[in-house]
Amino acid sequence: MSNDNSNKVNFWTTVPGIIAGIAALLTAVTGLVTAWNTIQSSSKTPSSTSENQQPLTTESHKLILKSGNDKSDGSFNVPANLQQGFEVQNSGNRPLKIDLTAKGKWLYAPGTPLNPPEGLPSQKSGQENYRLPQAAQGSLIIRREDNTYEYVGKEGEISLTPQERVSFTINDTRDEKSYLDNQGEIKVFWSCDNCTSKNN
Repeated sequence: MSNDNSNKVNFWTTVPGIIAGIAALLTAVTGLVTAWNTIQSSSKTPSSTSENQQPLTTESHKLILKSGNDKSDGSFNVPANLQQGFEVQNSGNRPLKIDLTAKGKWLYAPGTPLNPPEGLPSQKSGQENYRLPQAAQGSLIIRREDNTYEYVGKEGEISLTPQERVSFTINDTRDEKSYLDNQGEIKVFWSCDNCTSKNN
């Protein structure tokens, strides 16, 4: 019996025993590295998913229209605190006319009551530091690509030339920080003849 035990112990001091020991150690290390990489990749999955979702938020603030054969309609929301506004684009090669009806209430300054899309009647226009001075403060307006503004209010119609973009926003001051204290949103219902929406 003692001779058998010495043979077993002596095996690990031989060249085949040393090679077998090294092979076992390498197998164990490889298994640990594989397990570690699997854990790391699974923990990174949520952050990569959230990064991929970021463009969807931007896209949710955009409506793309193009010329078509049928009447199309829909709606979108314009948050009062969205500085860049909600973008509507004519991606077609023909002009479009879009009918608009806006509903809801929002707030453009602390201490003022919630106001409808036509703005606060008690607040006079003519404030030069506002984006559209001749329109009521807090009213729904659009910004053209040349940085000019037009009044929309609670209902109206806008025309878009081919490839033109406009942004729906609130009539607030030109200060970039003016949107930080805004609250609420306006829902805009739109319809147009001979157009289709990529978002429908």
